[in-house]
Amino acid sequence: MTVLQNIVWVACFAMAGTGAEQTDSLRTLLSDADASSLAVVYVRQPADLCSPLEGIVRLTEAPESVGEAIQATAKLFDGPFALVVTGSPLRPDLLAVTITAKVSADPDTFYKIADRELVAALNRTEGLPGAGSIGFERSGTSAVLRWPGAIPVHLHFAMRDGYVRVSTDRTQVDSWEPPAGSRTEETTSAFIDSTDFKRLVPAGARTPDLLAYVNCRTLMPLAQMALRDTPEVDAILGLDQLEGVGLAATWSETRTAAELTMCLAGEPRGLLTLLKASSRPVEIGKVFPADTVFMAGGKLASGAELAERVNGVLDLLDPEIVQEYEQERTDFVRDFGFDIHTDLLGNFVDEWAFAIRSDGGGLPEFMLAVRLGDPGLFEGHVRALAAAFDLQFDTSTYRQATVFAPSSARVRLAYSVVDDYLIVGRDADGVARMIDASTDHQGLDSSSVYREATKRFSSDSAGFAHLDLSRLMRLALEHDDIEPDPSMGIDEAMIEGLRRLASQDAALDFALQSATGRVSLSMDLSGGNEVRKLAGEAAWTSIGASLGRAREMSKRAVSMANLQGIVRASLLYAKNHQDQWPGSLAELVRYGSISLETLGNVYDGTSPRTIADADRESYYLYRGNPDGKLGATDVVAGEREIRRGEGANFAFADGHARYVQEPEASRLLAVLRANAR
Repeated sequence: MTVLQNIVWVACFAMAGTGAEQTDSLRTLLSDADASSLAVVYVRQPADLCSPLEGIVRLTEAPESVGEAIQATAKLFDGPFALVVTGSPLRPDLLAVTITAKVSADPDTFYKIADRELVAALNRTEGLPGAGSIGFERSGTSAVLRWPGAIPVHLHFAMRDGYVRVSTDRTQVDSWEPPAGSRTEETTSAFIDSTDFKRLVPAGARTPDLLAYVNCRTLMPLAQMALRDTPEVDAILGLDQLEGVGLAATWSETRTAAELTMCLAGEPRGLLTLLKASSRPVEIGKVFPADTVFMAGGKLASGAELAERVNGVLDLLDPEIVQEYEQERTDFVRDFGFDIHTDLLGNFVDEWAFAIRSDGGGLPEFMLAVRLGDPGLFEGHVRALAAAFDLQFDTSTYRQATVFAPSSARVRLAYSVVDDYLIVGRDADGVARMIDASTDHQGLDSSSVYREATKRFSSDSAGFAHLDLSRLMRLALEHDDIEPDPSMGIDEAMIEGLRRLASQDAALDFALQSATGRVSLSMDLSGGNEVRKLAGEAAWTSIGASLGRAREMSKRAVSMANLQGIVRASLLYAKNHQDQWPGSLAELVRYGSISLETLGNVYDGTSPRTIADADRESYYLYRGNPDGKLGATDVVAGEREIRRGEGANFAFADGHARYVQEPEASRLLAVLRANAR
């Protein structure tokens, strides 16, 4: 699963959309939401989010009742859904949550599902505050859910004209106007008329399937309190100009797109100034081979200009850092005859990128490229540095390009200059592949998926990234041993889905953009609903496999510690009993050297209940060293089974314990079974 795990973060797109026709439900449901609301969430079809939510439940090993509650909630809110949080975080007791949704169920059906499925599932959830005492009372088209606890919560329900409103604030329900009728008067206080909303959903843009927004103005007092001892951080981060943060996402039969936007008061400042882009078009993809799996890069006026922006931020943090940099520039000119800032960094212009390619075997191949303003000037600088530091290079010529590989440095890499680009690879062969890509016009930009991605992003992007999901999946299927594994959530249907994903032209692309009033991160998943669903399933499988493996390793470490405790306690016992080891694990427990919990099965949480059960119910087989003749490397204790067909933990006569893989693990287990007492 090593390659497959690289697409973990694709999980944010795991929403099984229906592609149904859009309506203006967003404006209808948010017609009375105020612009000062603390948070707003809109979902066109809540059922689309069930897959990722249920995935989270599986990964966290939450009780089954939590999944049932999610499914019941999806049945209740089966149409467009809006959630609004009002109040101030400075007064949590006055915060109110209000949900308005279009539903298909009539009041009787809706309230039966709420009571018999949702509330029942919550009451069965162990560890949930108030579980077992949550009540539901209905009165006509209204109802109330009472959730006891240290701070009791009452959810008030009302249904009208096919809509439902639920709120922790009863006045939001009592004063509710039928949502089927939009506002009749324009008001500047409405969220849908606010500047932030227009930044998230520009005029003419498609109504999003998902909109999430947080009003940061209401959070600024908390941020200022947290940073009161370090006021300079406010200027460095530009927090004083942050007004809101929002996510808008759309999905259809052909593509999935999302944009995360920071709403700002004016021009980006502080760290955000680093996102400023040049107007030069992106052409750097041509120097990377077409089979490149991942590329990330950015646009810049020059390396010197970027360094000046970085220094501007550092000057706010510690002016001495900038002063040291200026002094080093002066020393560099004296020692080498050119300015590292204006001459060397200033020669890196327009665009840069690094990329990764892989053939599935061995380590991935990393590549780097940056455009040079004057390749001849760069070569002169390298010669000056090589002479000063006595650097030796092996040189070769490939397709009229000179390839340099440092022969006196420990780092293995090579570089060349082709089409005004400085290209760097892991070795001369890697550089040759980049030269071939550029010379034969068979670079990454020859890929239709990559070309479409660059067309979709505007030319003012400050940063960009491209991940070829289908190629990555093909590598995973070709070189990773992916087999059905129920414990990891992998079945034949899942593997077939991964094969379908590998056969698609699916890619995930990102772009960073900044402008007056906003900074945004755009995300685009090509391939439509099927790709989104398959990528989501692959991501959840990858996450599940990773977390499952992590849990297994953690429990394995605890089990190994238990075995070390057993054998070391046995050695101490022998020291006090004329070199005689204890005759059983129960004897060690009676002696007070170990506890019954030490003998438990850490993988399922069971352990012997009494000393009499210690040897029979222990998860560990114990051989001991009855005649004192075993060698230091002879096995004396171990787990009772081979875990996952891979191996098991064993302890040895000298006191150490270690994990042993198959087939040696089975041999040691057979020894223990034949000699265990």
